[in-house]
Amino acid sequence: MNSSVILIVFGLLLNLTNGYCPRSCICNNERLWVKCDNFSLNSVPITLNPHITSFTLHNSNISTLNQGLQFYEALQDLDFSRNQIRNLADNVFSRQSNLVVLNLSWNKITSISAGTLDGLVKLDYLDLQFNHLDTLEPGTNTL
Repeated sequence: MNSSVILIVFGLLLNLTNGYCPRSCICNNERLWVKCDNFSLNSVPITLNPHITSFTLHNSNISTLNQGLQFYEALQDLDFSRNQIRNLADNVFSRQSNLVVLNLSWNKITSISAGTLDGLVKLDYLDLQFNHLDTLEPGTNTL
C-alpha cells in the first residue's frame, strides 16, 4: 500500500471520530461543543462528535427526547431550551452521568416520570421553567 493511500484512509478515520456537523449547527471539535439553531429535524442528531461536552439546540421540531442522547456520554452541559419538546422518555439521560447543567426551559413538557432523570448523578442545575408541567411522579426528586 503506498503512503498516499494510507494518508487518505487515516484522514477518513480521523474525520469519522470528529463526527458530522449538520447544516444548521456549528461544531467545534477542539473545544467539544455543538450549537444548533432552527434545526429542522424531528430527532436529536446522532452523527456529532461522540466526545462533545456541551450541546445547545434551540428552535427545533423535536417533540420527544429519547435514545438519541445515548451517543454523547461526555456531556456536561445540555441546553435544549426553546424547542417543541413534549415527552421525555424514561432513562433518556441514563448515559449522561457527567451532566452538570440541564436546561429544558421554554418547551411543552407536561410530565416527568421517576425514571426520566435516572443517571444524572452529577447534575447541579436543572431548568424546567416555562413548560406545561402538571405531573411529577413520586421519586422524581431523588437527584
